[in-house]
Amino acid sequence: MKRRRMGLWSIFILIGVLILRSRAVQAGVRSGLAICGRVLIPALFPFSVLSGLLLRSGGAAALGAKADGWMRRRFHLPGQAAAPLLTGLMGGYPLGAQSLAALYKAGGLTKSEAVALSAFCNQPGPAFLVGAVGASVFGAPRLGLWLWGVTVCSALLNGILFSPERAFPAYRKQPPAQEQACFRQLPAAILDGAMAMLRVCGTVVLFSGLQAAVFPSGLSLPDWAASLLTGVMELTSGVVRLGALPRPTGFLLAAVLTGWGGLCVHMQAADALLDAGLPIGTYFAGKAAQAILSGLIAFSILPILFPAEAAALRTCAICVSVLTASCIFLPEAKKGIGKHQALCYNKKKSRIEEH
Repeated sequence: MKRRRMGLWSIFILIGVLILRSRAVQAGVRSGLAICGRVLIPALFPFSVLSGLLLRSGGAAALGAKADGWMRRRFHLPGQAAAPLLTGLMGGYPLGAQSLAALYKAGGLTKSEAVALSAFCNQPGPAFLVGAVGASVFGAPRLGLWLWGVTVCSALLNGILFSPERAFPAYRKQPPAQEQACFRQLPAAILDGAMAMLRVCGTVVLFSGLQAAVFPSGLSLPDWAASLLTGVMELTSGVVRLGALPRPTGFLLAAVLTGWGGLCVHMQAADALLDAGLPIGTYFAGKAAQAILSGLIAFSILPILFPAEAAALRTCAICVSVLTASCIFLPEAKKGIGKHQALCYNKKKSRIEEH
């Protein structure tokens, strides 16, 4: 009851702020609509339709059969989990989470498998990173490609960190109803993609308006702090601000922000996951961990990308690389030691029972 009252009071306060700062809100909404038209819909809608078509036509089942061994060895997940992971890495936010929710509702994953996968399947795609961030913000598409490489590495490493202790069973075939001709499923996939874009753009426009109301334009903050604060809430608006920063700083913050995704993206992902009956705690923990991993990886490659600043960055980059490797391999070493100890204990127990 107390939480409900707090929620109601928060809504009333926000309504008051929107009324008092109506002009700023209108400007923020227009900015959000422009972001949707210039960046989000061109980058996400085609991938959204194709990912839905992949699931509806049985392509996810075929991909799962091929990727089963690799997914089980690396992440202790069945092959079907490869479809949402690939959709997220290629299609961008929030298609990975939406694809995961659709696959879970279709019976392709168990709840424990879906929860584990939610930690690392929702990712920014190359269309956004190369086109919107690399070309538009930094004026260098190659930096967008490097950012996508950082994203892929951090996502896979995050998957290892959040992988379950035990391996899941081998590939399970999808229900036959999923395997239908592509052309028969295309209209439904287009409708699903349009509805997904409506949810995405509605959330972006709402957050843009709220940001304009809550954070006054005259607020004096350093450029990096303003970019970080904006990006934590809404990714695209925060990334657009990074063009005013020195390139090494902008690239590093872009890696952190794209790894995190922003509360706006998380609302869209949470909507899909909760609608499917999945908890979102592991998802949020995974995105927080990936923001840290992405920042560490990006910092370690700064001397490669920006040779002019290499002398000042090399020593710190080596230290960060060692720290990153420690964060990645220590949990795996701990798992390996635990398995070895369990094996030794079982052998010792068997010998005692024999005697």
